[in-house]
Amino acid sequence: RVRELLARPGALDVAGLVAIQRDTVSRRGPATVKLLLEQAAPASSAAQRVRTLLLEWDGSTATDSVGASLYHVFRQRLAGKLLDGLSLSKGSRALLAQAEPAPGIALARALDRVGREKLASSIDTALDETWSFMRTRVSANPKRWSWGAVHEVRLEHAFERLGSGTLGWVGRRLGSEAFAAPGDPDSAWTMFSAGLGDPSVELGPAFRYAVDLGDPDHALFGLAGGQSGHPGSAHYADALDDWLGGRPRPLWMHASD
Repeated sequence: RVRELLARPGALDVAGLVAIQRDTVSRRGPATVKLLLEQAAPASSAAQRVRTLLLEWDGSTATDSVGASLYHVFRQRLAGKLLDGLSLSKGSRALLAQAEPAPGIALARALDRVGREKLASSIDTALDETWSFMRTRVSANPKRWSWGAVHEVRLEHAFERLGSGTLGWVGRRLGSEAFAAPGDPDSAWTMFSAGLGDPSVELGPAFRYAVDLGDPDHALFGLAGGQSGHPGSAHYADALDDWLGGRPRPLWMHASD
């Protein structure tokens, strides 16, 4: 996707670089969907509905994308079905329950090892389970099955991660509230949490920086949180909304600024 954006005609300026960093389109996702579902003929009406929605997905992983949420739930369910019957350790099954990277690895390694009959059966079951998951965990109304409903992020304070007892309690109150987050492992705005519906961040663009080396005084940056680590500072979390909304800030380079 980044190569595609860089190949567009015209000069690349700082604003263009910020747009690339902020891009939330996945090319791998729709390609995977087409490979798995184009010839699929699921039996149930629920599975047919999920298949149709997935094949219509344009690859957007914005927070309002229904296709992104269905894709990630479906691939996780399918990976589990393809590995059914194997003697997996408890740790391996725990990894498979996470959002990344186990489901993608499982699909890549298992698809060329299973027969067509098992693959078709696994796809049907995974589609049905995707429908059930979304209706149970999100809403009975498919229009509300947005990516942001299952892909939330919460920024944790170090006290919460490293402390216990009173220190951990304080840390939980110093962290941010959970918020709907765009992006996935295949988009330039790369972000994922520990599991679907789990707001614990595993990977995300904590800091983004764009600079024209011919004009470094007008560099731009995005920061998840704020410049200060002191909870009492006005700059403790004042950059969070701009970071989440893709609004970069100027990076002051001189004391006079």
